[in-house]
Amino acid sequence: MDEMMEDADIAYNRGICLSEMGRFEECIESLERCLRIDLNYGNARVGLGVALARLRRSKEAEQVLRQAVAAAPHDNFAARNLAAVLANLEKYAEAVPLLRQVLATEPDDPTAGLALGECLEELGPDHKSEAIEVYKQIMTRFADTPLADAAVAGLNRLASGDLHRDGTNKPRLDAVMYMQNTLERFADLPQQEVGQIVLEIARLGQSGLAVNDPDKRYHLKTLPGDFWLSGISVGRIVSQKQQDRAVTQKENGSMATSENSVSL
Repeated sequence: MDEMMEDADIAYNRGICLSEMGRFEECIESLERCLRIDLNYGNARVGLGVALARLRRSKEAEQVLRQAVAAAPHDNFAARNLAAVLANLEKYAEAVPLLRQVLATEPDDPTAGLALGECLEELGPDHKSEAIEVYKQIMTRFADTPLADAAVAGLNRLASGDLHRDGTNKPRLDAVMYMQNTLERFADLPQQEVGQIVLEIARLGQSGLAVNDPDKRYHLKTLPGDFWLSGISVGRIVSQKQQDRAVTQKENGSMATSENSVSL
């Protein structure tokens, strides 16, 4: 194993696999080994920053991700994750230009849009009108998704002037980015397999899920590794499952039928 790990690509791929499984301490070890072999391995530096952020080692994550952005200023993957860490550290003014950069080339990135809206909201009255516009765009372009619901909540806060909301109601943006990466894995899974995962989460939910505790991990028989399960992530899985089913039924000319659903 040690000889194999002398290859930077192998060390990187192992680290990313461990990250997806939620084994962040081991992930950090592999990615640091990768960077010792190849100091210019940009994706490994970003992955290391993400793992540190998930362990709430935010200051270290910030330092690593700043290095990644400095080395590759136009890398949206690095910029997006640095912005998330900066927002969690309440460095909103520094996060905004990074999120603008991402959205300039990836306008359909809803999580970056939501993050931009929240950062503008936190910057105060001078940025209120732009925050409102950003939230409205998310509502329109990503209707009937949990992110649209979050945008509505942002608009309601702005309308009431409640900018200093309780931190427990504010999502950790690094967790949202991590969740998005996890959901991208689900997008490649067969529909039947996604349904089995959703059903297992539903059964877990019958006894209650700690959806607001990013340190609480769950093991799924239908998916390797351990995961943080949030209401948003489950909602996104179910929403996508329903959309895919609707398309299939439309193509087949069939009527919709009721299947298992998840409510958290």
